[in-house]
Amino acid sequence: MIKKCLLTGAVCMLVLLAGCSGNPQEKVSVPSESIQQSSEEPQRDMDAIVRKAFSDLWKSDVIYIDAEMTVEETEVSESKSVYRYIIAADGKKKSAALEIEQQDTEKVHCIIRDNVLYRINDEGKSYTTEEYKGKIEDFVKAYTKDMNLSETSMSREDTGLTPFNGQKEIEFVKYRIAVESGSDKITVTYYLKDEKPYAEVMQSERGKTTILFRSLTNKIADKTIFEVPEDYENLS
Repeated sequence: MIKKCLLTGAVCMLVLLAGCSGNPQEKVSVPSESIQQSSEEPQRDMDAIVRKAFSDLWKSDVIYIDAEMTVEETEVSESKSVYRYIIAADGKKKSAALEIEQQDTEKVHCIIRDNVLYRINDEGKSYTTEEYKGKIEDFVKAYTKDMNLSETSMSREDTGLTPFNGQKEIEFVKYRIAVESGSDKITVTYYLKDEKPYAEVMQSERGKTTILFRSLTNKIADKTIFEVPEDYENLS
């Protein structure tokens, strides 16, 4: 079951803007194979292509996401928030990094390395530390739960080509998310360019979340993302 906070605009970002949690509590356990085939099969196996593009990366020990997330809330009042979002993780090396920026809002930046959580203050060139007792994979799940819906029960509604974000024709696959009876209809549409992740749009009557991927890969080109700048002061 997807929680109703999934697409309520600012609510769905609270876990992100509250800071870097040392013990994320939510876990998803339904396998990605729960994506159901529709009665009409396309010429290409789009479900498999979507899993390959958007789902398989979460099974990797290494993941890097650079994205722009736009949250539009319509339930209470029309509002729009745009976030720059970067998360990187290397499970084997027990390392992770998270950066979230929103205009006129304090930047969230933290690093996990060797079971230590560093809360970074880039403006003040300082940081604090505390013990991190969780798993790197749980950290990633907690901060990508609005992106990684591959383990949620979904049924395909539509697929084809459509104009999107300046693209004249881009491939899309639209799914309906299984929710409890009486809940709002929730859909997620994946957009692929050359079968690579391009965007993800989650929508309900309460609002819409659009994620544009600058990068979604299992390779981390710049390993310094896990390092605290040497000139930052430890305030712990």
